[in-house]
Order: sequence, then structure tokens, then C-alpha cells
Amino acid sequence: MADSSVKKGIYSSTHSTPLIAGMTRRAAKVKRFWAVQTEDDGSFSIQPLNQNLIPTGQKRPITTTELSARFTFEPDYFVEQGTKALWRPGPEGQPSAPAADPADTSLLPLQLKDIPDLSPPGQAGKVSLDRTPLGDGEDEMAALLQRRKDVQDKKRQAAEDQAEQRARAEFVLGVAHLKRGDRIKALQLFEKVATMDGEFAPRHKHMFNEFGIGLRKNNLPDMALKMYRRTLELSPNDDHIYHNMARIHYERGEVAKATELLQKSLELNPGLEMSRKFLDFIEKNRKKFPRFSL
Repeated sequence: MADSSVKKGIYSSTHSTPLIAGMTRRAAKVKRFWAVQTEDDGSFSIQPLNQNLIPTGQKRPITTTELSARFTFEPDYFVEQGTKALWRPGPEGQPSAPAADPADTSLLPLQLKDIPDLSPPGQAGKVSLDRTPLGDGEDEMAALLQRRKDVQDKKRQAAEDQAEQRARAEFVLGVAHLKRGDRIKALQLFEKVATMDGEFAPRHKHMFNEFGIGLRKNNLPDMALKMYRRTLELSPNDDHIYHNMARIHYERGEVAKATELLQKSLELNPGLEMSRKFLDFIEKNRKKFPRFSL
């Protein structure tokens, strides 16, 4: 005789599973859901639910003592009609959904509106490792994917750092040759840096911008422009780079090109005061000295 205090329906259990993220190891609480039904002899059986809350996997007998001690009854998951439809025997004794009128939603075993919000207050719609109904295998897969992502991130970071170190080393070597008067060797090294392959990221735009500024100050405008163009490859909408390029073109007497670049800088950032003042300066001189417009 079955215990009258135990009912068939949806039950839940909570267990801890190790979760490794990088070098951090912690335990994540996972809530699993189970389907409990009454057998012909009055005993109970239990079967795990998948993420869609559909019974799947191996079904086993369970005593009322174990059920009461380890599992929590979840009475709000299904309306009575949905529960009956859920337990309708299908092929090989497996539950199956009823063949019902598509317009009649009352007999569907599970509706989106029937799924409770498993998130804490104010966190509806957010995925939580503590409350996502994953099985043991899925927990292990999630942890494995996280570890793979961490490894890939570290490899990418290491490659980016290595690329930056090589670029800075070659640039410093070029500066050394320039100071010794070996201009040809210096230009070869600067050219190598400007066209260097490697895992360069948007954050490296500052490095190439620094190179460009240094080369402009050392009267190497063509090479400085190459560094600035490399910066724009990493950060196409950097208003400061367009301003720096405009300065070089202005110093070379290419006022029209400088004006174009300043306008581009202000298009990207109308509040960039130094570009605004530079453009106003060019316009004033153009009116004062008509030949100034080259």
C-alpha cells in the first residue's frame, strides 16, 4: 500500500558539483527535477527530467522513505490535465504527449507559462548555474567548456603580449641605430615594426600611436604615418589618430589633406577641442593668406 502522504508528480533534488574556472575551484549547487509515478502494484518509481522537463533516462523504483528524505515535491508545475497527459503511456512504456486539438492548450503537458521562474527576485531571465536543471554529465561538459575557454584566453593573451614585446624591441633597436647615425638600418627596422605580423589587439593602438609620435618628432613623417595607419587598422574610429595624421600633413604643407583628416576627427568626436582649434587655425590662415590653401 502506498503512503497516502506521497503523491506522484514532479519532485526536485539539490546536489553540489565541482566547478573549475581557471585556477579557482568551487562547488556549484545544481537543482535537478524528477518525475515520480505510481506503478500498478501501488509502489512508486522515479525518472529524471531533461531540460524541457520531459521524463527521460532510466526509471527506477523508489521507496516513500527515500522520496520524503531526499526529494521535494513541486506541486505547481502542471495542471491536472497536463499531468494526466504527461503520464499517458507511449511506445515501450515511455510517456508521450497526447494527440490533441492544436487549438486546445489545456492538454499540453508543458506550457511556457507553466514553467516557474527559477531565478532569484530581480534576476528573471538570467542564467544561473545554481538553478539550471542540468544533469551530472551536463555539469561536467559545462566545466570542461569553461576550462577550454580559460586556456584559449590565456594562449591569446600570451600571444598578444609576445607580439607587443617583439614590436617594442625592434622599435627600440631602430631608435638606437638612428642615434648612431645609421638611418638606413633604422628605417628598415621601423618598416618591419609597421608591417609586423602577430596577435595584435585593439589595445595595441596606444603602442603604435606612441611610435608614430616619436617618429614625427625625429623628422620621419612618412614612417610616422605608417605607424598611424597601423593604429587605424586596430581602431578605425580613433579620433585622436586622425588628428595626429592631420598634423603631419599640415607640417608637410598638405593643407587640404590635413583639413580632411581634422573633419574626420570631428565627425567621430565633435567635442575634440584640439581638432576644432586646429581646423579654425587653418581656416583663419587660409582667409589671411590665399596662397596658404595648397
